[in-house]
Amino acid sequence: MRTHGVREVGRSSRPTPTIFDEVMDGKPIYMNKYKSISRRRHYLIIFISLVLAWGAFWIYREYQTIPQYVIPALPNMEMPKESQTILVFAPHCDDETIAAGGYINKALNAEANVKVILATNGDGHYAGTAEEFNKIYPSSSNYIDSGYDRQKETVSALSLIGLDKSNITFLGFPDQGTKLMLTKYWDKAYKSPFTEDTRSPYSNSYHPNQEYTGANMENDIYELLVKYQPSIVIVSNPDDKHPDHAALYEYVYRAIQKSGLKPDLYTYLVHYDYFPYPSGLRKDKYLSPPLKLVGFNGIWHKFDLDTETENLKQAALERYKSQIKVPFLHKLMLGFVRKNELFYKVNY
Repeated sequence: MRTHGVREVGRSSRPTPTIFDEVMDGKPIYMNKYKSISRRRHYLIIFISLVLAWGAFWIYREYQTIPQYVIPALPNMEMPKESQTILVFAPHCDDETIAAGGYINKALNAEANVKVILATNGDGHYAGTAEEFNKIYPSSSNYIDSGYDRQKETVSALSLIGLDKSNITFLGFPDQGTKLMLTKYWDKAYKSPFTEDTRSPYSNSYHPNQEYTGANMENDIYELLVKYQPSIVIVSNPDDKHPDHAALYEYVYRAIQKSGLKPDLYTYLVHYDYFPYPSGLRKDKYLSPPLKLVGFNGIWHKFDLDTETENLKQAALERYKSQIKVPFLHKLMLGFVRKNELFYKVNY
């Protein structure tokens, strides 16, 4: 005889349903509810795990760089050769040294013919100009004066590296305006909100008093390409986060196509999320490209720097005094003093 609701020895430990228990499919309803909750919890854990895994992958893919141990396996950029003509294009006064100071020095030591072309004078940098002139609201003339000062810094830095002033060309186009010239002001004048000019106000520009248009900038670059007939061209990367950097690549690429020349084309990166990584002065580390920028239309190359060249590059960067006064810029600039420089060879 079974006592209602009491377990018998040797039988299942499952409570015997009572007349008060609801039954579904032959089982107490509370068991069905338990299994349903357990199943939902299981699915929730799987969903959260997938979201976390995807988030971790996205962060790594978006911001992380190629691991340090991979960099020595990257192909080496060829050492410059005697009498080889190399054009280095930079959006602002300092980018040429940040990205390619070591390479320029080695090219000059090899007696290559190096020309550095500055698209703008960096005359739209508020923080540096405000610091330099001790003004919350710098005037247009202050911005122009800062442009001349940045030219002098470039001449000083490159002379330390070994480049004579006669091999530097200042195009004089507007800082933070070249992208708009490319997209909206191709054949009409762009007005700089900093210098308040629609023409180059610099007496030493490649074409003084030239109107700020995209067509004029492309024509200047085309003229220089035809004049120097380079075998190697180095310019800012089109994926750079700074619009002047991305735009300069487009100008140079279009001018190369127009010229019919076929130089080896290399690009360099300066402004990108969490780049360089790790940040700051790390002479013991390699400069490593963001994983997201590993593509199929070209390949990253490294150019190794010895300790002496690293030290020379650091000393040259310290000559951009208007920039190193700004803490985050100082940290960024010194972040490029590494065991190598990095160039992306474009297939075209």
